[in-house]
Amino acid sequence: MNTNTTFSDNTVLRIFTNESFQSDDVRVAAGVVKSSAEYLRLFTEEAIALAIRQKEETGETVDSRDLDRIKDELKDGF
Repeated sequence: MNTNTTFSDNTVLRIFTNESFQSDDVRVAAGVVKSSAEYLRLFTEEAIALAIRQKEETGETVDSRDLDRIKDELKDGF
């Protein structure tokens, strides 16, 4: 079983652009999904980068609790 699965917003967009999904509403929804996925990717990257920078200053290692704390801090800024 592959545990390194990644999410591709282009996959969702490709599914929604199939002939059976050719209404205006669905095309708008596909664009929203793609934008939301990109926002989530950027938010997650920023949270990880910030956690790493903070821990590097003290020489500690980053763990999931740090990422949860950083995500909470970043929510206020987004």
